Amino acid sequence: MQMSAPPMPSVMPDSRVPKKEITAVHDLGLLLKRIIQTNTGDYPCLPATPLTADPADWATYKVGAEIATQHGKKHEAETAWLKALSISNQFPATDARVPYTLESLANFYMNVGKLDQAEQYLKEALQALEIVYGHSDLKIAECLNSIAGLYYQQRRYIEAVPYGIRMLTIYNKIYGGEHAEVGMAANNLAMLYHAQEKYDLAELMYERALPIRKRALGKENPQFMTLIENYANLLSSTGRSEQAEKLRAENGPSDDWKTFECRVPVSNN
Repeated sequence: MQMSAPPMPSVMPDSRVPKKEITAVHDLGLLLKRIIQTNTGDYPCLPATPLTADPADWATYKVGAEIATQHGKKHEAETAWLKALSISNQFPATDARVPYTLESLANFYMNVGKLDQAEQYLKEALQALEIVYGHSDLKIAECLNSIAGLYYQQRRYIEAVPYGIRMLTIYNKIYGGEHAEVGMAANNLAMLYHAQEKYDLAELMYERALPIRKRALGKENPQFMTLIENYANLLSSTGRSEQAEKLRAENGPSDDWKTFECRVPVSNN
């Protein structure tokens, strides 16, 4: 499941802490040297480094992690993000860099398939986001969608539902009932109910999502086509084949449509 990086927080001024003899920035120099060199295995593991709460060190490790990721250096990227996390743990809980680091680390683990670690850091990120932004911010909704998507990927549908409901509630409160993000959240929740064979609840959410997604995406969009086919499959499964065919006919040809899949899309629409 693809996940976009969390937006970069604004950096608030911090009181700088005197550095020790071996600094985090010096250690990052070794990290970057390994990133840009051919991966021959000649470089040993990075040495342990005393960490400070210097904001410059956090930013440097963040950049190092991003560079390592771009070069496909997973070990180095993980090392840099973990060091950034160690530094961010010394910041005030209200500092936006705390949830940013947690979400970035969760995204890293998601992308390398370490879902247990991704779940851990996503939940910690959610708590940190609530401290920084409150309980109804868009950043909260995005994190809730990531957690629901992770559970969906693991077929943990029951656990995913509360996150999907809360995400839909936040989008509805912020945007109103006809916004594209509300349609996305309703569709995701429909898929969660559908996967559990809770057809009545799934149908309610498909009905809510359909006109919004149709207006926002258009009939030819693959995501909208998937919604129609999923909904049609639900109708067929509940003995309403004629209604299913009517739904398909009203929304274009179905030859290339995808069927229901165990995935909660992360939408930017």
